[in-house]
Amino acid sequence: MMKKLFLFTCIALILFISGCNVDETPTKTTATTTTTLEPGSCIDAADCEDYCRSSTKCEQQYNYYHIGTGCLDGICKCTCISDELPPVISPEGEEFTYRDRVYVKTDEVMECSGSLTKVGNYTLWEESYNGYIYSAKEINIAENRYICYRWFEKPGVIIRVYDDEVKQDQPFGFDAINVDIKERNIEPPFYQIERLVDGNWSEVDRVSCPCGTECENSPLTLEPGKRHAYRWNNRIEYCNQSTLVSASNPPGVYRVKIYLDGGDVTYSKKFEIKPDINLEMITDKEVYSSQELMEITVNIKSGGFLGNVSLRVFGISGKSQSMDIERKFDLDKGNRSFSFNYLIPYCSTKSCTSVEPGPYYVKAVLLYEDAVIALSGREVRIEPSGV
Repeated sequence: MMKKLFLFTCIALILFISGCNVDETPTKTTATTTTTLEPGSCIDAADCEDYCRSSTKCEQQYNYYHIGTGCLDGICKCTCISDELPPVISPEGEEFTYRDRVYVKTDEVMECSGSLTKVGNYTLWEESYNGYIYSAKEINIAENRYICYRWFEKPGVIIRVYDDEVKQDQPFGFDAINVDIKERNIEPPFYQIERLVDGNWSEVDRVSCPCGTECENSPLTLEPGKRHAYRWNNRIEYCNQSTLVSASNPPGVYRVKIYLDGGDVTYSKKFEIKPDINLEMITDKEVYSSQELMEITVNIKSGGFLGNVSLRVFGISGKSQSMDIERKFDLDKGNRSFSFNYLIPYCSTKSCTSVEPGPYYVKAVLLYEDAVIALSGREVRIEPSGV
């Protein structure tokens, strides 16, 4: 019966969005001494929690209860305190919206599963990652019985992506899962990729069968609870007669779309394609003198094509002259190097009118759509002539 008490306490607290903690205080410690207490003896009420929990029997008096503890003249005082079961209110109707997704109630009855949560006045067991929520049918804490109705996410097939982000030209995987109580058909072309452009979703060109051949037009049937795995090559593709044309997808926000029987459409959560860039900047040495030429090399390795990128090299600034080099270009997949020369402004021990002697941090920054996608840098030092 103690198990019944502990389960009720946890459920009651979770229903009110709180936790269930057990404090253990086997000894009483001060800065200089440690006192071991005999069972039933105490210094304060906290010393009695374990003792009262193990020695007090309340189930003959109350169905639902908690045990009160106190310490009086060094002796633990344990009391049974009656509790009322908090109400478990389930959603009404055949559909319910949870986290912006619509769920459909079924007649399937099973053990409640997932995380217990409160949604307004309603109590749910949430397993939305798998496409389900559960509402109470019969709850009996005393007998440890939790029976629920299952609700599935509309329209009955969910798309679960493997990752929230992927690099350019790297394959991207996802599953189509039937969470409905009946079989569902996935219609050709089976899936489509969409990109978010200026606030609107636009389909990405994709080839679903070899160029010059007829594609499969039969639907793919998914039984309840079954899934089908997909692997997209993360490329823009189309056919020029019998020739395949392929290119990198630009970085951005994407989603998967699947067509179902009955005209239903289901979407995945959003994912992001990111540039696959390695950038390294080096200089021919670390210390430079007045009027000396600094040789700068920037090496870039890209995993995909990027149009209209900007490379900036900067970091030496002075009163009348500063380093600020910029180059705009299209970056192809592969390796590319850039070389720049920068003349150190005049500076002597008597006069430095352009830049002051001392350390500077020279940086190379690569930008795409005004966002930094890679950077590198190193510290150099300028010394006046005549040193």
